[in-house]
Amino acid sequence: MSNSPTTPRRDLKPLVSGAFGNFVEWYDWGIFAVFAAVFADQIFPAHSDTASLLSTLVTFAVGFAARPLGAVLLSPLGDKIGRKRLLGLTILMMGGGSLLISVTPTYDTIGVLAPALFVIARITQGISAGAEFQSGSNYVVEHAPAHRRGLYGSSTLVSSILGTLLATGTGALLTAVLPEVQLTAWGWRVPFLLGAVLGAFGLFLRLRAPETPAFESLTRNENIEQTPLRTVFARHKTAMLRLFAIAVYTSPYYLWTVYLPTYAHLSSGLPLSQTFVGGIISLVLMMLALPAVGALSDRYGRKPMLLVTPIGMALLAYPFLRLLENADFTTFLLVDIAGCLLISFTSGTMSATFCELFPAEIRTTGIGIPYNIASALLGGTTPLIATALTASGHGAALALLIIPLSLFSVLVLARMPAVTARPLDDKVPAERVTT
Repeated sequence: MSNSPTTPRRDLKPLVSGAFGNFVEWYDWGIFAVFAAVFADQIFPAHSDTASLLSTLVTFAVGFAARPLGAVLLSPLGDKIGRKRLLGLTILMMGGGSLLISVTPTYDTIGVLAPALFVIARITQGISAGAEFQSGSNYVVEHAPAHRRGLYGSSTLVSSILGTLLATGTGALLTAVLPEVQLTAWGWRVPFLLGAVLGAFGLFLRLRAPETPAFESLTRNENIEQTPLRTVFARHKTAMLRLFAIAVYTSPYYLWTVYLPTYAHLSSGLPLSQTFVGGIISLVLMMLALPAVGALSDRYGRKPMLLVTPIGMALLAYPFLRLLENADFTTFLLVDIAGCLLISFTSGTMSATFCELFPAEIRTTGIGIPYNIASALLGGTTPLIATALTASGHGAALALLIIPLSLFSVLVLARMPAVTARPLDDKVPAERVTT
């Protein structure tokens, strides 16, 4: 049973196996962004460096757009053939995409095939990412003791930040030790090759890991759902709405973790070297806060933790952004840390909550569809909207996007029943769970 206590050693193996894919995913996505300007004119030649970089960033965005497709195509496999098998497939695709990028010849060597292979690699990684989070979270939480699901589930978000930090550190190291000529010629390929190696190691871990007790129970009782996609839309719309209301936090998440250093640089004139250091400090503090928030949700319930982020953002997003219009480094750092800590209340709680919203037979599909739609619609577009508003001199107006989303989240979550520690191997629809 998924609720029975297990030894620490048995706990650790599923936790590491499940969270490792998120680590590789965010490392790969981070590396592409870090080195985009280095390989842009080699793979996407154009009449100017700016045009080459824009083509590269469009390819990056294509991977984001492919996430909902991955959720639709791959998530049902987690409910039909097992969590473990889907985890093996997603990390194989992610690592394979990195390997393809690392060995693709330049445009001068193979012509238009070079950008075509890059696009194929990014689409493959995007489809993989569309199934990785929910399958990894599902795997970790279904293995966790009932009274520690929040703590264990937070590991998937911790691993995401670790992947981002490794990508940033790898970029800083290579740019520091390699001359520009070598970095442009071959150095940028090294981190992608490392991504492929990490993917292979992750596949090794996942092939040796056990299947979850919840899916084993479904198999043993012959309760495998053959049409999980249809069942989710037919019977679990309310649970999907609740999950979407939680997942809209991706808008402030990407604003704070991706764009805020650039926003402070453009609005206040702070050097990028300072704002990026501040961003790294904030990410590290957020990463340390996530397990604590997950543990608090195990003790005091998911809903109180989940409400902190949208209430805090509804009240503070506008004053925070206004403060950054004329900020020194200390002000920027405090705003960045405060926002990241607010966001950690959702990040540290959501994996366990998502799993508790859906019955076992459609859990991977039920999580994947609304989460990846929210990520693509809001996470992928928020930095673009922020860039346009900042260029027009109205960067703080981004609060007009964050505040309504936060209020929507509060309204939906206020009506959500308590789901903490509900059995994960039953077939009780989430809508029947009472407070």
